[in-house]
Amino acid sequence: MQSRLPQPPQRKFCAAWLTLATLMIAVLTFAARAEEPESSSPVVTIGVVADNEPYTFFEGRNPAGFSIDVLREVASKSNLVFDFRAGSWPDIYAAFLRGDLDAIDGISWRPDRAEKVLFSEPYHYREIYLRISVLVFSPTT
Repeated sequence: MQSRLPQPPQRKFCAAWLTLATLMIAVLTFAARAEEPESSSPVVTIGVVADNEPYTFFEGRNPAGFSIDVLREVASKSNLVFDFRAGSWPDIYAAFLRGDLDAIDGISWRPDRAEKVLFSEPYHYREIYLRISVLVFSPTT
């Protein structure tokens, strides 16, 4: 009989990324309070961490990376305009909680955050491992 280590729940240990469902919730919330003419596309402000390669980073003044590509695809399919706001993780998260941003990219699920933030199913999982080197010392005489 083979012994396996118990696997931790995916939600607790995998990074949950902003998904289409989260964006749609943000858009619905934003659209309900928007006062723009019907002919213009709604603008959704999305907070991104500026130096999170390969997911989000900046090439000059232009946002780039895997998450930016996914978000641009969502924008093109949904007739939305995304206004990316870059900053450090603490600044982005605080701005989101204050209501200064409609959505944030790249947030990990945690129980304390789930009390304040509506999470959706992730569209990307990132596995992170810890490598430990063991050094063996032998006493010298």
